Amino acid sequence: MVLPNLKMAGEEEACLFLKGGRCSIHGYRPGICRLFPLGRIYEENGFKYFIQVHECKKQERGKVKIKKWLGIADQKRYEDFVWRWHTFLKNCEEGMKELDEQNAKVLTVVVLRNFYQMPYQAEEEAQFYPEFEERLERLNAMFGF
Repeated sequence: MVLPNLKMAGEEEACLFLKGGRCSIHGYRPGICRLFPLGRIYEENGFKYFIQVHECKKQERGKVKIKKWLGIADQKRYEDFVWRWHTFLKNCEEGMKELDEQNAKVLTVVVLRNFYQMPYQAEEEAQFYPEFEERLERLNAMFGF
């Protein structure tokens, strides 16, 4: 599936939100940025975090708990969301193998519209999850996942 992603651009291939080596949208940064330099290993029934030790140039790093690092109020709910989203995308990927080119495009457009183009009405993190779940359940039913 073709989904939006971040690309480093310019001479130094750096994030355009980095200003003087600091994130200018830190409080609103995307999940992938929030995670860095952690990574996730997805397994059959969930995922685990790992640290990419050579990715962060900062020296003499101290230990920080994952919850504090991510800066997410309800880590359990966030991780449930991450797992549900990952599972949904894997189901889409598997489902696309059985579709012709036209229907694969339709699936991609439906996912893009429902999760990326249609604004979420939630003003707070806790309000986001029910809205996401509603969209996810609607699409799971639509595509038989």
